[in-house]
Amino acid sequence: MKKSANQYTGMDYLLIVMFVMILLFVMTSLMTAASSPDLIGYKEVTVQAGDTLWDIADEYEEDHELSNEKFVSLVEKANGVNANNLIAGEVIRIPVEQ
Repeated sequence: MKKSANQYTGMDYLLIVMFVMILLFVMTSLMTAASSPDLIGYKEVTVQAGDTLWDIADEYEEDHELSNEKFVSLVEKANGVNANNLIAGEVIRIPVEQ
């Protein structure tokens, strides 16, 4: 027999809320995975005098589909460097895609 609207228990509402939360989590995860570039590794690059991470992001833009901000952030984290303190001759790893 069907329950009328006023016969739902707290457990029914809890199950509905849990189902909606799980559904939102799965949808968000799928959307994030679809929008993330498929990075397969890193490429080593030697910093030249006057280079900035922004210049390197532009120079290697065909190897990645990241925004310059995201590229700089990933390079800083992967190499333990600060975008403002690059040293000529230093070898850094940059993210590349498939």
